[in-house]
Amino acid sequence: MLKTPEQKEQARLEMLARKELKRASARRASARRASLKRHFKSKEVRRVTAWRKRKKAARHLEIVAQKAARALRRAVREEKKACDMRKHATAQAGFVVGWSAVVPQRDEELKARSWSRRYREAYAHGAAEKRRCQELMAAQQRTALQLTPATIQL
Repeated sequence: MLKTPEQKEQARLEMLARKELKRASARRASARRASLKRHFKSKEVRRVTAWRKRKKAARHLEIVAQKAARALRRAVREEKKACDMRKHATAQAGFVVGWSAVVPQRDEELKARSWSRRYREAYAHGAAEKRRCQELMAAQQRTALQLTPATIQL
């Protein structure tokens, strides 16, 4: 059916009006959805969220406590191992440490820390040997530095 130009114009205007109504309706629906997002969450949702946060915090505290206990057990184990190593220390190790010590420890200090007897004896021997060598070297240096006075002959 052929339409006159006036009818075509009228149909176009009606179509534009319908589209404008659709756009306005969509804007209102979008605003309604946005306003719903701003509302508080339901009491049940807030309760569950708070419970999850408390559960997570409790789990974190539990993990931290487990790590601290593990670290304490490791420290005790390492100290026991060090004590066992001191009890079975060799004479060679004692001599080396005694020789390289800047300020040697006394036998009572070593005994208090549970060093073995052979280690303590070798430590004392190494420290004494080093002291003896240093005294010999100092004596050699003193004799080497003593120069005889030069006699001048004319």
